[in-house]
Amino acid sequence: MRIAVFPNAARDTGFAHTRRLISLISAHKGEALLLSSMKPLLDLPSVCYVDTLQSADLLICLGGDGTFLSTVRLTGWAPLPTIGVNLGSVGFLPQISPDSLDYAVEQLFCGEFSVEKRMMISVCHRGTDHGQKHQHTILNDVVLGRGISGRIVTVMLTINEEDVERIPGDGLIVSTPTGSTAYALSAGGPIVHPQMSLFLITPLCPHSLHNRSYLTSDRSRIRLTLLPHTEPAMVSIDGQENYPLTEGEYLDITRASDMFELIRLGDDRFYKTLSAKIQQRGTGR
Repeated sequence: MRIAVFPNAARDTGFAHTRRLISLISAHKGEALLLSSMKPLLDLPSVCYVDTLQSADLLICLGGDGTFLSTVRLTGWAPLPTIGVNLGSVGFLPQISPDSLDYAVEQLFCGEFSVEKRMMISVCHRGTDHGQKHQHTILNDVVLGRGISGRIVTVMLTINEEDVERIPGDGLIVSTPTGSTAYALSAGGPIVHPQMSLFLITPLCPHSLHNRSYLTSDRSRIRLTLLPHTEPAMVSIDGQENYPLTEGEYLDITRASDMFELIRLGDDRFYKTLSAKIQQRGTGR
């Protein structure tokens, strides 16, 4: 089995957990793959260094939720089953604790796991001439929020070519069910089981007499337009990439054609672990 390994150097001091993982892979007669860009930092004879991860059978990242989200981008959103070792403070996405790494690797090599398919979002940023400026496929959420001026932004929410609401405030979050426990949760959005298929649209501090999230079908076509006389806003893609959006420009959001494949060890314990995960927020890393 060829296993791609992607560590977060800031989380894994001295690559101690990464070295241990690679040793375990070798002990099970597997082959560990690392990106060639990692070789100056971690040069091991037992590792195969590659330019892309497309030839891997699965991917293991080491870090927190942010590392997990950045790692999956390395595959170009190809359907590569992914699992994470949680070196972060909470970790909704990576499910292997460092203490259980030996057992987890054994389960992977014995085939004692399932692959859970998660909905993803396609985001297209278009300018005032309707030309495409950016295109993304994301797992968690896209945020259209206030820019550096700190002033409120006014966004027109359109669903299936019908204008739904003109929303002044700090912006909007459009998330997948997987992203419902991320920024949308902090903004008062609902908690949705990650294997459901729908969009969550959550206003950020709207200057309004009501504040309600929208749930809409995964077949919906969503558009967020920055209305005239509004300061430039910022677009955040899974919290990993940010760029400005100016008045008259808009985001077209639909369901992505690809599904994200998350490796699940054991049974689905989403609701059982949810409370414990939330309570860990703000604790020491």
